[in-house]
Amino acid sequence: MFQTVSDGIGGHVAVTGLEFLPLPAAADRGCQTEVNHVVRRPGKESEPSSDLIDSRGARQAGLRVEHRRNEDWQRRRWASPQGGGTAGGYVPRRHRGTDEITTACAMCEHRPFDRIRTRVSLDQITQTPLCPALPRIGRSFRNDGIKAADVLPVLKEKVAFVSGGRDKRGGPILTFPARSNHDRIKQEDLRRLVTYLSTVPSEDVCKRGFTVIIDMRGSKWDLIKPLLKTLQEAFPAEICVALIIKPDTFWQKQKTNFGSAKFTFETSMVSVEGLTKLVDPSQLTDDFDGSLEYNHEEWMDLRVSLEEFIGSAVHLLSRLEDLQEMLAKKEFPVDVEGSRRLIDEHAQLKKKVMKAPVEELDREGQRLLQCIRSSDGFSGRNCISGSADFQSVVPKIASLLDKLHSTRQHLHQMWHVRKLKLDQCFQLRLYEQDAEKMFDWISHNKELFLQSHTEIGVSYQHAVDLQTQHNHFAMNSMNAYVNINRIMSVASRLSEAGHYASQQIKQISAQLDQEWKSFAAALDERSTILAMSAVFHQKSEQFLSGVESWCKMCSEGGLPTEMQDLELAIHHHQTLYEQVTQAYAEVSQDGKALLDVLQRPLSPGNSESLTATANYSKAVHCILDVVHEVLHHQRRLESIWQHRKVRLHQRLQLCVFQQDVQQGGSPLLLPPQ
Repeated sequence: MFQTVSDGIGGHVAVTGLEFLPLPAAADRGCQTEVNHVVRRPGKESEPSSDLIDSRGARQAGLRVEHRRNEDWQRRRWASPQGGGTAGGYVPRRHRGTDEITTACAMCEHRPFDRIRTRVSLDQITQTPLCPALPRIGRSFRNDGIKAADVLPVLKEKVAFVSGGRDKRGGPILTFPARSNHDRIKQEDLRRLVTYLSTVPSEDVCKRGFTVIIDMRGSKWDLIKPLLKTLQEAFPAEICVALIIKPDTFWQKQKTNFGSAKFTFETSMVSVEGLTKLVDPSQLTDDFDGSLEYNHEEWMDLRVSLEEFIGSAVHLLSRLEDLQEMLAKKEFPVDVEGSRRLIDEHAQLKKKVMKAPVEELDREGQRLLQCIRSSDGFSGRNCISGSADFQSVVPKIASLLDKLHSTRQHLHQMWHVRKLKLDQCFQLRLYEQDAEKMFDWISHNKELFLQSHTEIGVSYQHAVDLQTQHNHFAMNSMNAYVNINRIMSVASRLSEAGHYASQQIKQISAQLDQEWKSFAAALDERSTILAMSAVFHQKSEQFLSGVESWCKMCSEGGLPTEMQDLELAIHHHQTLYEQVTQAYAEVSQDGKALLDVLQRPLSPGNSESLTATANYSKAVHCILDVVHEVLHHQRRLESIWQHRKVRLHQRLQLCVFQQDVQQGGSPLLLPPQ
């Protein structure tokens, strides 16, 4: 993983041993710094390395190069049993370790270890923020997945325990009690056990480093080295010091070359009496003449109950949060059936929320809190075992309970908000469905209307028949308007009630109203045209039907001989003229008005009218034909009438002349008839 490269000038350079990753990706992998590792163990500086590469190759590979001369290495050789330093026994912690490591932040060149040139392990590097700008990441490497139930068999063996005691620094105490069968425990079980016990104290306490007490009384001395090795390799938290209680046969330690072993933590041989000088007796159990009460069975029962509660609470919170995500969805169904189905599913969702065992977990949490806060353990004693560690969990339990209640309360609120939205969505889809039906109805009836809307009748009876059909059609359409009016009233109520789609509802309502008004205007226009057509054809037919009688009245019979009869005949003849003229004027005016309607030009105001592009040319030709026919008969009648008028007036003049002659005494002979 780490390499050194030769710089070609008798020295060594450090190359980066970690991938260059973007900061978020590096954080996901627990890697926030760039570590430069110089691999040279003390006493082996001059030995050739099989993995050396030159600095040019390192730079070409994109590695960061840092020069260090071999002479500097010789000056910095540290004391060790191999290098002529302290011989055997206890080696000071600052003189132990593996390889020398210099670290540098890839972002700001911060070098926390560079000044003191201390030897640290890679685990210590990950526990130390190399740059003040980067967060501490140590706890992210802890195995929080192991629970008491997972290691319960080996936990019951009381191979090791965390009593809740603290050393004088405030660090937690991990105890390996005296036992003669350490070798019976499998290494994997021991690893899992110490990994689990490292997670029992709070994070703040773990940061101070563990004090490990190993009671070797009654045990074989050769078991201590494998145990210490297991602690170094498998214990995820920092160990400050391992205090080894001298065995009964203390000289057994000579059988093991304990002093040659290298650990990242200090080790010290102490007696029980000497232990009380390093750790306050109030923080030691009665195994070491201390006064700290500890009952392993009680601790396990409470720990299992506590972890089961936390696991259940976290699982329930996860489920509730999943429900929150479901309720936070903003998608709505697009049809009525989908809305109805989603409302049913939403009702089922409420049942799930109501069935969430928040009350049961609350009772269990309150029982645990009462047990911890009142120091009333499961056994009824006045102080629970491991009280300090359990007390540190109180805020987490209280926080979980508060979170459970607040999450469920928030779920209730979100459920009601979502319920309101779904109800409004259902109303909207119903409204859209009804509006769509009316749009379809208007569109269908428009098609029916446009099929014959330019036909206005070629006769009075035809026009009346068309008028009757249209009136029936218009009446049915007005019945449909009741539904349209109801839909628009619903739109107004939904908008006034604060519907989330009020703008959309208003747009649909306005469009429906416009479509209806356009259709209704076309119905009214056709009603007007058919009425005018019926009147025109009625009067034109009346005029044409009276032409023959009028002609006969103008041409039949002889002229009266008496003056009084002549005057009466002239009066009747004039009345006939006025009658014919009036009939013609009405036909002419109605025809002109009808033609004006049928031939009106398209204006911007009626460009969107349903009949704006209607082609009435056929109807116009029919009307013009009738008008021309009426005009022809009117002119013929006027000619006949004028001829008889002249004759009547001439006869009247003759009668007046004869009367004047008779009154003067001169007999005049009338011309023969």
